Amino acid sequence: MNTSENLKNAEPPSGPKGFWERHAWRILVLILLAALGLRLAYLWEIVASPTFTYAVYDPQYNDYWARGLVTGDWAVPEGVNDPEIRTTPYGRPPGYPFFLALVYHIFGLNYLAPRLVQIYLGLISAVLLFALARGIFGAATALLATAFFSCYWVFIYFEGVLTYPSVVVCLLLLVMLAIAAWLRRPNARRAAIVGLLIGLFALFRPNGLLYVPALIVWMGWILRRREMEGHGQTRTDTDKKKRSKCSAVLGAAWRSGAALLLGVALPLAPVIARNYVVARDFVFLSSYGGLNFYVGNHAGASGVEPRIPELPELAGIENWSCFDYPAIVRGLAAKIGKDHIRFSEANLYFYRKAFDFIRSDPAAFLRLTAKKALLFWGPREITNDTVMEWDKRHSPLLRWLPGFPIALGLFLAGLLIFFRDLRAGRALPRPESRATACAVLLFITAYFLSVVPYFIAGRYRVPIIPFMLLFGAYGAQRIGAMAAARQWRQGARWLGVAAALVAASFWNPTGYAPSEATWHFHQAMAHAARADWPAAAAHYRQCIALDPANAAAHNNLGRIHSRLGERDAALASFQAALRLRPEDPTIRNNLGFELQQLGRTAEAVAEYEAAVRAAPRAYLPRANLINALTELGHTEEALQHAAALVEMYGDTAATQNAYGYALARAGRAEEALPCFRKAIRINPRSVPAWINLGMALESLGRREEAADAYAQVLELEPANAHAQERLRALRPQQSP
Repeated sequence: MNTSENLKNAEPPSGPKGFWERHAWRILVLILLAALGLRLAYLWEIVASPTFTYAVYDPQYNDYWARGLVTGDWAVPEGVNDPEIRTTPYGRPPGYPFFLALVYHIFGLNYLAPRLVQIYLGLISAVLLFALARGIFGAATALLATAFFSCYWVFIYFEGVLTYPSVVVCLLLLVMLAIAAWLRRPNARRAAIVGLLIGLFALFRPNGLLYVPALIVWMGWILRRREMEGHGQTRTDTDKKKRSKCSAVLGAAWRSGAALLLGVALPLAPVIARNYVVARDFVFLSSYGGLNFYVGNHAGASGVEPRIPELPELAGIENWSCFDYPAIVRGLAAKIGKDHIRFSEANLYFYRKAFDFIRSDPAAFLRLTAKKALLFWGPREITNDTVMEWDKRHSPLLRWLPGFPIALGLFLAGLLIFFRDLRAGRALPRPESRATACAVLLFITAYFLSVVPYFIAGRYRVPIIPFMLLFGAYGAQRIGAMAAARQWRQGARWLGVAAALVAASFWNPTGYAPSEATWHFHQAMAHAARADWPAAAAHYRQCIALDPANAAAHNNLGRIHSRLGERDAALASFQAALRLRPEDPTIRNNLGFELQQLGRTAEAVAEYEAAVRAAPRAYLPRANLINALTELGHTEEALQHAAALVEMYGDTAATQNAYGYALARAGRAEEALPCFRKAIRINPRSVPAWINLGMALESLGRREEAADAYAQVLELEPANAHAQERLRALRPQQSP
């Protein structure tokens, strides 16, 4: 018996096959209970973590955006730029913030609800994967795929993070089930449902739209093939009959394709329209595409870090986050000599920069693209918003669960067996099974091709992992079927192939390794956000021990020493950071602030001026320079810098407050009052603006109005010592 016959006949006996079919739902319930147990155990583990309530980077941005939608409070978190969500085109795809806002609206503003909802979506996804796998490969494979999905650590992990993978995975499984439904009865209505689900997916990951043209071509091919198989186009058919059949197929394909595109457009059109209405600027879904493309395609690109060489010049920062993009666009306008540019213009600018690199050095581009492809399929989890791999290693639960190399090895083995079975003529359980499996593989290919031109992060490959597990489960089931049929040689051979592929999947050709120092850095940021200064300092010290050249860790440790009043230690940390990065404007600014606190204001001015020279568009160094200059009595120079802030950043609460402060210190308190009041109109919760308003009013002898301003400060910040002192002085009869 040849190999093809062996594979074709390697079916489990009718008894075991009947057992899986008969007991599929009972076994599925047990798998789901185990999945729920794993998820609740991990939730219990992370609920006390600082990142549970004090996320950093994209999760923080998602939380800020969602809370703004629900409450109308758009006050910016401390230490970040205003992302100007209400007045600019969406920078990031809005799908996840919308989802998170819906959760907050229904369940209230708490951090447990989104995790519980995402756990629920994870269990739904497990059921959807079971339904998809059963329709393609049968109950045994479906149960294996569901078990793999339920214990795969990445899904559990991202159900505990305020970002999109858990929602996207659920949507994609619905997409594949909708495609399977279209295959059973191809019509425009079902094609429109497929398109609608893909459109919803694009609100989270617009790059996934690359699947749409491939899917339309695939639909046409399916309809043409079915027409030929169903009616038989023989040699005796007349030309007229052939043309009639071809016309019918083209008509059906056109209707399905048009309906698919209409479905895709429905969720996207309101977002595109909103971007235009708000900014009078045509931005497709999000305005970061060009910058992200440039991040992944420039001479110094690493393929994994969101850095570009112009960031210090454009916005006075080394690394950017979603909060920084409007500042980057303003900096770009200044760089090219314009007062203002549209976000679509900035988008095109960064795309052109990337294409200039590709044209000028195609060999370097190809090397970088190959590296990104290897990183995408590589064994390590690429750090982005979170240091996934070190989160896994530090988790008592996740550290024991299988990772990507096992999923990849099983996927490759399953693919080999699947294609061998197809070549051998092994019939799949349903007529549509082969076509559905091909649609799944087409998505994996299209999605990979849509990611690799940009840059790679561990979460970017999560959407394809359920489908990899689907084929991995098929391979495992077929090897089990060979064993059940007592075909030991074939089973052992394929088991060896699978083991070899799993082992090969651990190969790391790029040498990339996630940084434990970066993990400690992120942990320190989260501890600092909840004002746990000792824990934050301890993590920064561990970061420095692992990476002594990490200037940002030295700098942030200095800020903690400063908050705790440890002036000498703060100076030492800032000076250590400055030795590592002498031109860094953030470090210069922090050193200047510490010197100013020590009364060494002239030295502080020198540091602030160095920071402003290094990053002319950075807000904080210039704002601190204004304060220091006014303290030294250089009020005219301070006013010039305050006017520059307003010119660069426009009318914001911070710029108006800074300009008003400079006017007040110049003895022009009457002129300062409109600035403070404008700052308060922009941000009614701006404590500095209320305090400065009170001080200006007090200097003008308007004691009652000043007292009202200080009372408002205490409404916002009851422990504010300055407001308490001034209110006691102005209204002795009212002790706050």
